[in-house]
Amino acid sequence: MKKILFLCCIIFHGILSFGVDLKTFVPVSPSIGSARFSGMGGPHTAMTDCDFESFFNNPAVFGFVQDEKWMFSRLSAKIEGPTMELLNSIPKLKSGGSEVLNVLTPFITASNGLTITGDVQGPLAFGWMDRNIGIGVFNRTFSSLSAPNMTTSYFNLGEEIALYCSYGRVVLDKPHHVVTVGGTAKGFLQFILSQNGSASQVVDSIADFNIKEIPVIFSRGFGIDVGAQYILYNVVSFGISIRDLLSPAFYSLHGNLKDLFTGKAAQDVRYGFLKPNLALGLCYSPNIPWLSNYITRWDFMIDYYNLLDFIPFITPYFRNPILNLSVGTELTIHNVLRFRMGLNEGYLAAGTGLDLSFCKMDISISGKELGYEPGSNPQYVMEFTLTFDY
Repeated sequence: MKKILFLCCIIFHGILSFGVDLKTFVPVSPSIGSARFSGMGGPHTAMTDCDFESFFNNPAVFGFVQDEKWMFSRLSAKIEGPTMELLNSIPKLKSGGSEVLNVLTPFITASNGLTITGDVQGPLAFGWMDRNIGIGVFNRTFSSLSAPNMTTSYFNLGEEIALYCSYGRVVLDKPHHVVTVGGTAKGFLQFILSQNGSASQVVDSIADFNIKEIPVIFSRGFGIDVGAQYILYNVVSFGISIRDLLSPAFYSLHGNLKDLFTGKAAQDVRYGFLKPNLALGLCYSPNIPWLSNYITRWDFMIDYYNLLDFIPFITPYFRNPILNLSVGTELTIHNVLRFRMGLNEGYLAAGTGLDLSFCKMDISISGKELGYEPGSNPQYVMEFTLTFDY
């Protein structure tokens, strides 16, 4: 157990004694962890069921909200990276920082280096929705460690508080044709401990770790998401959404937390915009009469994300277009048990969920591509979500 804790400290706190520069900082978009979405290949913009996870999906689904619903707590945990390989390396640890560095070196010196991210949401989570309106407040703790080589490492450890307000409306309601539109306004605050340094200095910095001396980036901003859906014969639905249509963020660098909260002038102040994400989706929900006693719903979805990547001034680098394709399915049995499968960024995804009315539990495993081509830099993604609502 001590070996595991020591390795975790190296990963999450090891490089916090070196310089940071806002020139290399990229604003982080607020997000909601969802093992359900991960298990089916991502948030599908044509899905017509509305839940508290819908704050991070197409806001047009709030047009179908008619009954009051509350959420009192939510816990979501996600980890990305070569987690299995790192766990298998723990028995090699003996004592001292040199042993830890020897364990991490093969990962860092690999062709793609070492990248690990962690994300924990909750337990602060409150939500309410009724009559086309939804409001949600969430907190999130996130971290990322990127070590492309032995001389360069980047680390972020942050806390986020985000407020979401969504509204949807049915603008066309015919017997076989329904059109909904919606929008989400969101605001967020992020406190990020951010540092960089060489991998060889990681272990040595553990002994001198002092949170009072760590530079802090204070990021704050707001954003707008919009979307629309068209439902045909209550079987086929088409969706379009733009997340972060207009999302400016302002971020400043402070010497430490004390300087931030006592109002001391920031060392540097900058602003930018979160990258917009235009997505198109299709959902097919067949009616199967001879299985209706067992299967409550069966959805098949296909989406294409980041359509704006084809515009050079929005995305200066080229990523293989196949990585933006997402395919998924969700099978619901007796409104209680759900099975999911999907394909996202070229990697398979799978998950399951249990709905007990007062709480929902979801778990998933999937893949993520950090490179520009399929298979160039794969990552494992494991996620768990527990939601209490009624």
